[in-house]
Amino acid sequence: PLQTTPPELPPISLPPQGDRFRASRANFTRYVITGDTRSLRSAVSDYVRSGTGGSRGGASRMGSVREAAGRLYGFVQDVRQSGTADTLRQLGLGDLVGKPATDGLARLTDAICPPGGPQDQAIAREAFVEAVVNLAADGVTDISALTADQWQSLFLDFLTRSIEARIINDIGNKSVTMPTDVMAAQQVERGLHQLVEGCVKDAFAETLGKSETLQENQIQTAMDSIYQVSFAFLENLTS
Repeated sequence: PLQTTPPELPPISLPPQGDRFRASRANFTRYVITGDTRSLRSAVSDYVRSGTGGSRGGASRMGSVREAAGRLYGFVQDVRQSGTADTLRQLGLGDLVGKPATDGLARLTDAICPPGGPQDQAIAREAFVEAVVNLAADGVTDISALTADQWQSLFLDFLTRSIEARIINDIGNKSVTMPTDVMAAQQVERGLHQLVEGCVKDAFAETLGKSETLQENQIQTAMDSIYQVSFAFLENLTS
C-alpha cells in the first residue's frame, strides 16, 4: 500500500525569556498566605501557559520521568495479565514474594527509577518513594497480595507526585516561603496535590482508561501523551 506522509506537528512555542515563572510565583505565594484556591489555580495555569510555553512544553520538562512512568505502567500491565508474584519473578525479584510491601516496593524503586543522573531522575525517585509510602500506609503486609487496582493507584499517584515535584522545583524552590505551622504547610501541599491529582485522573481516563493492552513500543508514546494531556488540563484551570 502507498505510504502517506503524516502531517507535521506545529512547533512548540518557546517559553518567554527572563523570569518566566514570576506570575506563577506571585499567585502561589498569595495562595500560601491566604489559602485562596483561586490563586492556586492561577499559579498552576500560569506555570504551564507562561512558564513552560503550553502543555507540550510542560510535558517536555518532565524529561526522563516519562521513561520511569513507562516502566511503571509496563509493570502494572504485566501485573494485570500475570499477577504480582509472576511479574516480580520476571524482573528477577521473586525473592520479594511474601515480603512486606514496604520492603518489596523499596527494592522495586531501583528497577523503576534508576539512581543518579539529572534532576528529573531525582524527581522520579522522590515521586515513586512518596507513592510507595502512601500505598504502604494502607497496611499491605505482602507485596504479592497487591491487586492490579492497587498498582494502578500507585501509578496514578506517581504521575501526580512527579508533576507536583516539577512545579515546586520550578516555581517554589528558594522563592516561596512555606508556612512555619506544620498543619498550614500540609494544607498548602494537600491543595496542590488534589488539584494535580484531579487533572491526572482525567487525563488517564481520556488517554489510557479504555485502551487495550499496549505493546512495548506503544507505552512510551502513551506516557508522553498522558503527561501532555495532564498539563493541558492544568493550563486550562482558569479558562
